[in-house]
Amino acid sequence: SSAKFGGYKEHALAAHEELVRRLVAEQPDITLAELKAALVKKKVTVGQSSISRYLHHLMLRFKKKSASRRARPAGRRCRA
Repeated sequence: SSAKFGGYKEHALAAHEELVRRLVAEQPDITLAELKAALVKKKVTVGQSSISRYLHHLMLRFKKKSASRRARPAGRRCRA
């Protein structure tokens, strides 16, 4: 049961992996809020933190509009 995972709903989104990938591919600068709204329309209710973790799990390059990192194109790979 999901209780064991402390409410971490990765498996809830796992069933919708193709949808998540398609949404991000269609709109690369989509925000977490927009992604959540798009998922709600498809009757997928998850928190933004779950979406964020799931995107990280999929290793999707997800651009957050508020990220200041984009302003520094040099040395993108090393985050040490």
